[in-house]
Amino acid sequence: MTSRIPKPIFAAVHLCNSAILVAVSSWSAAIRDTIYPESEILSYDYAYMARPILNQQMSKGGVRLAAYLNAMFEPAPETE
Repeated sequence: MTSRIPKPIFAAVHLCNSAILVAVSSWSAAIRDTIYPESEILSYDYAYMARPILNQQMSKGGVRLAAYLNAMFEPAPETE
């Protein structure tokens, strides 16, 4: 069985396994304390403020999931 993952997605997966992942991880760790609230209980204000970002991230995830599912369920090419 051959891979049915589209080339852009396949390339992105390989990029995640490279030095880019290391750079993003260190950057993420460096700004972690400035992003998250001090309390583990999120206030209504914080949730309201983060809602547009949450909606955007959920939309991006939906698009990525759709691409994977489309690739998985794409009909196999006919062979002669």
